[in-house]
Amino acid sequence: MKIFVVDDEPAVIQDLKRVLSKMKWKIFSADNYKDSMTLLTHEKFDVIICDHYFPCEKTDHQGLDIVRAIRKKGVTTPVLILTGCDTDKITPWEALDVGVDDFVRKPYHPAEIIARIKALSRRAFPLDNNSTNVLSHKGLSVDLDKKDVSIDNKKIHLSGTLFLILTTFLKNIGRFLSYEDLIKEIWGESALYEKETNNTLRVHISYLRSALGKKYGAHIKTVHGRGFIYENE
Repeated sequence: MKIFVVDDEPAVIQDLKRVLSKMKWKIFSADNYKDSMTLLTHEKFDVIICDHYFPCEKTDHQGLDIVRAIRKKGVTTPVLILTGCDTDKITPWEALDVGVDDFVRKPYHPAEIIARIKALSRRAFPLDNNSTNVLSHKGLSVDLDKKDVSIDNKKIHLSGTLFLILTTFLKNIGRFLSYEDLIKEIWGESALYEKETNNTLRVHISYLRSALGKKYGAHIKTVHGRGFIYENE
């Protein structure tokens, strides 16, 4: 697996290289916006790890600036944001809006960051030998090989997390999916014990509804306090 790390602190980059190289992953890095954009738009990586805050002449939210810029250029690689700030300083909807897929707080535990990278990779490249190559519901179509989503033959962009949520719904049309079902499928069982996971899931669902538009977003029904159902009709 190829991992790209963006952080202005050499110590953080070296620590991540030390931790991740034990998994036999190839680690690449940059410590500024310009070099990051050059590499990210010319090389293909499996996961991007990006610091939320580091100095920039334009804004303190440099990590989100990079994510926003690469999404505009069509880069769909999953992004894991490193943050040392409180949750009220980086809201899930702010990050999701620009294309972030997951978060890890500093100081991080090596096992946690490895687990989250693996989860992001599974979301981007799901392995399901029992699945067909295309999932569909009326005019909504998902190509599992190409990771393409189209509505009435028009392609739409979804982040890796939203893609996984949608495919989970389409594999379970008409079936109730609890918060626990979806969280385990998207982030793994360990995420069940994290305080903000239910709220983060609800934000993702809100963004998925918006991305699908009224016609198909309306098929995702909320079962208050329990979970969701993607209804056939």
